[in-house]
Amino acid sequence: KIDPDHPDALFNKGLCHYYVYEYDSALKILNHLEKVTHNIADVYNLRGLTYLSLADTVKAMADFNKAIQIDSKFSEAYGNRGALLNKFGRTEEAYKDLSYALAFDSSNSKVLYEHGKAAYKLGKYSEAIRDFTLLLSKGGGGEELFQRRGDAFFKNKNYKEAIDDYTRVLYMNPIELVTLNNLAFAYEAIGDSTQANNLRQMIQEIIYAQSLNPDSTEFISYSPPDSIFSIQLPRNFNQFFRTEKDSTIAYFMVDPINPDNYRIGMKIIVRRYEGIRQNIPSSEDMLEKWRQSRDTISYEGVFRNDILSRRHKLYRDYPTYLTQFLYQKTMKSEPIMRWEYAIAYGLHLIEVYVTFPMTMYGYYTPIFEKSLNSIDIKSLGQF
Repeated sequence: KIDPDHPDALFNKGLCHYYVYEYDSALKILNHLEKVTHNIADVYNLRGLTYLSLADTVKAMADFNKAIQIDSKFSEAYGNRGALLNKFGRTEEAYKDLSYALAFDSSNSKVLYEHGKAAYKLGKYSEAIRDFTLLLSKGGGGEELFQRRGDAFFKNKNYKEAIDDYTRVLYMNPIELVTLNNLAFAYEAIGDSTQANNLRQMIQEIIYAQSLNPDSTEFISYSPPDSIFSIQLPRNFNQFFRTEKDSTIAYFMVDPINPDNYRIGMKIIVRRYEGIRQNIPSSEDMLEKWRQSRDTISYEGVFRNDILSRRHKLYRDYPTYLTQFLYQKTMKSEPIMRWEYAIAYGLHLIEVYVTFPMTMYGYYTPIFEKSLNSIDIKSLGQF
């Protein structure tokens, strides 16, 4: 208010508007500041960033050029222009600008990232590896960075390192098709054609699963011989039942009947009077003891057994527990979804175990959710 044209105050106010994503307000102030001041590189650089945020790349480029014309050593403007040149596909020019910016600030994350992209496109794979490695060492690891470094390792014929990076990507996103395909080529390059073929089969299964519509799947009712419960499952499931002294065990699976090893299916165990046998006073305590017993199972030496979600899922008015895992025995094994669901039905315990490959996640997740919701317990006492 005292000095409406105070250059520092105007610049800082424009910068504040920019940082809180008020780009139109920032642009208005910077346009005014251009008239008040003349040939201030910082003003053009900030306005270029503002134009870029407003998707006006032509005006952004003009402002970055102006900032560099005013101050030929303005490394930040070189970095910003280099990133925009990358976007335009002018890779050699981008590489030159970004290399200049890195010479002044070799730790700038944005410049490192853009320089790595440009270096890769120009076939300078060792430089790209260096840039992405520096970024990862700063704690900025994510799918994209590991993917890009993996690609650079592959092009540089560092196939084992490429495999490590692609594996890291798949740990975060197990059904990423591009990564699975690149990993197959990397295994092929080191002579492991078996694993390459396994990965390509996974790709085909993912594509196939994407073509399936869970809503179009025909469900029918399944029940064990004692009719203790019924459940809705797809028509193509096989079934197998076993009765023990105090329990009924039912298997439902797509594969030929093999209770000890099935890839897609469900196992249901009805334990009659479990609370009485275990001398547990309440349904809630019985359910908690079951959960604790599952949590004590050791998965030492397994590549991964990650809990994705854990929640209560009421069955009528009875307490339940549902845990969903992503399991992978070894780095080369296919990732498997495992669900563990238990219903404390009075002092009876119903356990449900679901298994299906992660490649079929989009299809079988709604299928088995629907099945769990359809469970109908018919002939158990509820005390």
